[in-house]
Amino acid sequence: MRRLFACVLGALVLSACDFAGLVESSPEPVAFTRIVLTAAPLPDDEDGSPTDLYVEIQDAGGAAVYRGAIEEDVSPSIFPYTVVTDGAIVGERQSHYVVVLDYDPSGYRYIGRTGPFTGDALRAAEDSLVVQGDGPEGFIEATIIL
Repeated sequence: MRRLFACVLGALVLSACDFAGLVESSPEPVAFTRIVLTAAPLPDDEDGSPTDLYVEIQDAGGAAVYRGAIEEDVSPSIFPYTVVTDGAIVGERQSHYVVVLDYDPSGYRYIGRTGPFTGDALRAAEDSLVVQGDGPEGFIEATIIL
């Protein structure tokens, strides 16, 4: 009987903690539909040709969780540049970055990244979130749209 009472009491305590918000629920990922790049430097390639723009969403460890298509030979008139993500997903509490790269057949050249954002910040922003940052080539700004 004591065991039954202890089990029932334990279940009630856990239910009360969950109701009071003391027990965290498992994190929910957040999906977004578009990234609008509003500012980024566009340095010419080493051979003098225009930048082949490439946008990624990376986690804090540098792993890409989303990769956009390569836009070849871009000029400053491309801004604002919209990347359709088809519901890319980021973690609720993990930090992520919009990373801007220049693609060349020999590899990628890092242009810069925004400051960090989380799924929680996206959800709190309700419909869009502006993130900014700097890179070795200059200022970067992007709007992430849910």
